[in-house]
Amino acid sequence: MGKTDTIFGLWWVLGKEKEPAQGEVSITEDFIVLTVTLFRSLSTLEILRDHVNSDIEIPPVIHGRNGANETISLLGCVRKSKTWNSGAIIYEVCATAMVKGLELQSIGEICLKSCSFNLRYLEDWFGDTGIETKKLDDGQIAWTLPEPSFLRYSICEGVTMRIVRMPLSSATRTTYEFFPSAKVNLIFDQPKSLQEMFIWVQNIGRLFSFLMGDDVSPVEFAVTIEDPWAISTHPHGGQVIRPGKINPPHESDADHALRRFSTYDQVAGQLETILQRWHDLSECLKAVVDLFAAVVFGKELPVEVEFLFLAQAVEVYHTKSPRFDSNQLSRDEHASRVDKAVSATPDDVREWAKAVLQKANYKPLKDKLREVIQSWGAPTLRLYPDIEKAVDRISYNRNHLTHYSGSGPRLFSDQEMYFANQSLKALLWTIFLLELGLSGPPIESVFKNLVFRNVPLSQR
Repeated sequence: MGKTDTIFGLWWVLGKEKEPAQGEVSITEDFIVLTVTLFRSLSTLEILRDHVNSDIEIPPVIHGRNGANETISLLGCVRKSKTWNSGAIIYEVCATAMVKGLELQSIGEICLKSCSFNLRYLEDWFGDTGIETKKLDDGQIAWTLPEPSFLRYSICEGVTMRIVRMPLSSATRTTYEFFPSAKVNLIFDQPKSLQEMFIWVQNIGRLFSFLMGDDVSPVEFAVTIEDPWAISTHPHGGQVIRPGKINPPHESDADHALRRFSTYDQVAGQLETILQRWHDLSECLKAVVDLFAAVVFGKELPVEVEFLFLAQAVEVYHTKSPRFDSNQLSRDEHASRVDKAVSATPDDVREWAKAVLQKANYKPLKDKLREVIQSWGAPTLRLYPDIEKAVDRISYNRNHLTHYSGSGPRLFSDQEMYFANQSLKALLWTIFLLELGLSGPPIESVFKNLVFRNVPLSQR
């Protein structure tokens, strides 16, 4: 089991008008669970009644206070279990999120104007260091702290992103440590709900994951009611904790080698445009991003599942992107063709034929995959030297996995499917970077770092 954090406190599970109950919140990589004990009469009759009639309705939001008297909001609460023990009823309640320091009435309450978070390895992407050397006037070399840097970008109307880059330090009795930091702030002109904040933070995290070449999941996520850049006092806010988002220890390049699909220096002049394009892409191509992210940034999946997700992502990209038309004929041409075919069909199967033919205008995966590969030219065409054989094998295997069972004459071997997945990852990753307006070194890095090999996708 991974790391577990525990918070002891008082919890108003029966409502603010009732007495709070003692309990503890356990936070793991998978769950946020409140365990709370409600005491009852020890009489035999009352204990029997408790077994039958004492159930309480768990509210969707439970408020509490920890040992430091900080306000805590547990959101999205549902009962996990209920047990009895000598006149006490023990409830286990699962929550989808927790906010420490702020009392929210629901996950959809619209009251937040800012959020801040760290992205893992962002300071490495910037190339920042915790300390620098400086040559003095007398020629001596001295240590100095880098100057703080404040970057500001407009993502869309009413949404601004700031990145604060500055060195931090820590000390013990015998050592001083200096290390770089880069904190991201999103500021909204109009208040948002915590649920909306989750979506914004996830989208920004995914963008930088695509740029860096690795999962840089947001950590140390906090929200505020006010815009911290517009007031002189400390903003009213709280720390947000979600399952799977326990803050990992800082890892240096020595501990975690980024693939570095790009560096800040390569995109610095385009970053605001990239953020704006990503905002548009993450809306119109949301399903594509979700499918692709599940494969490259999610938990490890079976190779066949990865293949299905990636093939589906390419197909959805063709359907959602304005670059393509998923119909083989125009609507009028197809309707005319259907009418001609149906009119020549016997009466007893005419309705069936019409229903089938009306759905026959969509391009098959084979054609969609070919058009996607060809549409971006050299950067994607080089992934498939023999494009016709490649799209035939990929579409054949996808259709076999989704519609048939058993063996087939052109099914991928395990090794071939692995390499097919690598080529589809490289294809989609390249497309995302091209959609963002990038070219040159980032595209080359995708090709090299995904260890792509020319897969023998020819027919057996």
